[in-house]
Amino acid sequence: MRPIHLAISLVVALSILAAGRIAADTIHLKSGGKIEGKIIEQDDQKVVISIGQLGTMTFRLSEIKKIEKDDRTGEIPPRKKPGDARESGTDSKAATTPATPRDAVIQFTQGMFQGDEKKLFAAVEATPEQKKYCRVSMELATAAVRFRDAFIEAYGSGAWEEFQDPSGARLNVVDLEEKIAHLRKIPIDERGDKATLEGAWKPGDKIEITRVKCGWRVASSSFCPAEEKIQSAIDMHMPVVKMLRKYKKAIGRPGIKPEDIDFELGREFIRVLKGKEILGPRRFDIDKH
Repeated sequence: MRPIHLAISLVVALSILAAGRIAADTIHLKSGGKIEGKIIEQDDQKVVISIGQLGTMTFRLSEIKKIEKDDRTGEIPPRKKPGDARESGTDSKAATTPATPRDAVIQFTQGMFQGDEKKLFAAVEATPEQKKYCRVSMELATAAVRFRDAFIEAYGSGAWEEFQDPSGARLNVVDLEEKIAHLRKIPIDERGDKATLEGAWKPGDKIEITRVKCGWRVASSSFCPAEEKIQSAIDMHMPVVKMLRKYKKAIGRPGIKPEDIDFELGREFIRVLKGKEILGPRRFDIDKH
C-alpha cells in the first residue's frame, strides 16, 4: 500500500457524518493522533483497525499510547462525481427552513456537500458548538471534492482510479446526485413532531428530524459528536482540510505527475497525523508551488 492510502484512510475517518453519533474503537497514538474505527485484529506486536468500507490500518504496539474499545462502529459515506461542490462559504440566496422531514435531510445534504453554509444551517437544529463542527465538516467535504475534481481535470479519470488504488483504502466523496435520488426514495417514519429516516448513508443508520416553528430540521444528534468531543474532532479535521487545499494547488503544474501528488500528499498526511517521516527524496517541493 502506497503512503497516500494509509493516510487517506485517516482523511475519511475524520470526515462528516462518520464520527458523529456512532461510537467506535479509538486508538490514541503516542504522536498525539487519534484513530477511530473497529479493531479487527490485535496481538502482542500490532493492532489492525478497520475504518468502515474504506479499508484497514495497522499500528505497532510501540506506536500506541492507549486503546479505548466500544461494541459499536460506524462506516463512511461513498464517493461523489466531479462538479458537485462549490467553494466553502459561497454566497447563496437566503435559505429557508425545510417544509418536510425529507426536505430537511435533502437540504442538509446539499448544503454540506455544496459548501452552502446558509442552506446547511437552515436545515439543522444545532447549538453554536455543533455549528462549528458542521462548518468544519463542510470545509472537509468540499476540500476533498475540489481536490478530486482538480485531479481528474488535470490528469483524467484513469489517473484518479490509479490514485484511488482499488486494492487499498479509497478517498470516497459522496456522489450528490445519486445521494439525493436515494434520499427521495427511502421511507420516512413521521410521528408527531419527530421523524426518522433509516439507511440514508449506510444500511441500518438513522437520521432524526425534528419539527420546529417554521418547518423541519435534522437533529444534530444524528451526526455530531458529544459536546465535549467537538473541539478535538475539529482539531483533527482542520489539518486534513489544510493539506488537501495545499496540495490541490500543485495539481497539473508543469513537471508534476499524478503519482507525485499521490506520494507527497501521502507523506504529508503520515507526518502530520502519525508523527512519522517517510525517508527519501521528494518528488517536488510543495512550498514552491
